[in-house]
Amino acid sequence: MIRAVLIDDEKAILESLSTLLIEHCPSVAVVGTARSLKEGVRLLQETRADLVFLDIEMPRGSGFDLLDRFPDRTFDVIFVTAHSHYAIKAFKFSAVDYILKPVDIQDLIHAVDQIQRHRLSGPRAFHRYRVLEDNLRSRGPIRLAIPTSAGLDFVNIKEILRIEAEGRYSTIFMLDGRSLLVTKNLGEFAKLLGDSGFFRCHHSHLVNMEHVGKYLHRGGGVISLRDGSRVPLARSRKKEFIETARTG
Repeated sequence: MIRAVLIDDEKAILESLSTLLIEHCPSVAVVGTARSLKEGVRLLQETRADLVFLDIEMPRGSGFDLLDRFPDRTFDVIFVTAHSHYAIKAFKFSAVDYILKPVDIQDLIHAVDQIQRHRLSGPRAFHRYRVLEDNLRSRGPIRLAIPTSAGLDFVNIKEILRIEAEGRYSTIFMLDGRSLLVTKNLGEFAKLLGDSGFFRCHHSHLVNMEHVGKYLHRGGGVISLRDGSRVPLARSRKKEFIETARTG
């Protein structure tokens, strides 16, 4: 049984979330609720909970302030947020579990299932939360959690040169010469990075437009990147690529 506490300044959210957990997540037992950061800290100290449903923006502080009080925490976190579309991208870039207000039943079940399958307490989780905080405070997401076979790498998206499809996987090529084999397909990266200066120039290639050096006509179209590497440009995407390069 997962012992959970709920921390949110909205009474209605606490009541509805408690009800939904009782009705749809039998593996979770709510052992307490709090409506302020101070109450939340005390509750966590008293209950030794396994999981916290935590609002980010609260009176007199943020959810990150609460997490800072527990540097050696053993509990996992699911953020409950009413943030905008932009902020949701920050969550996705940071690979942090979250659910939106008003809480959707299927989203809640999925988030709890993720926690059960991949416990995140400890240093790895702490790093994710710091990345999320950085992304939320910047004008646009700046760091990306990269899922590899060994775990997660956190990289600055400006340092990604290009991404190449490898079947169900992808290889990320970095400016410093590193390459990362990633357990995520290229389509997922195209959706995630499409608003961050990346362009899918071919069904197997995604490039960071900031590092495009030249466009060559040969072979139907080739993009030369600043490190000297070259990737094909699909004929059907030539016009959009040129327009993107001009306006970028």
